[in-house]
Amino acid sequence: MKRPSVRKLAVLGAVVAAAVAVLALRAGGPADSPAPSGPGSGTSSSDVQQDPGSAEDYWTPERRASAEPAPMPGE
Repeated sequence: MKRPSVRKLAVLGAVVAAAVAVLALRAGGPADSPAPSGPGSGTSSSDVQQDPGSAEDYWTPERRASAEPAPMPGE
């Protein structure tokens, strides 16, 4: 049985890579494309204007001393 040439394998690899890229783009689009929002999309957004001093007022020395870190995934 004859072995395939390196060139044929390279072309086959390029074709497979191109096909996978096309399927990935058709399935989900680029990762940086914004998700739809608005009525009926199940998402919402709003601007929050908060005084930075309010966080400073909240985190008293007593609260900082008794604070515990949030659990990390897998813990």
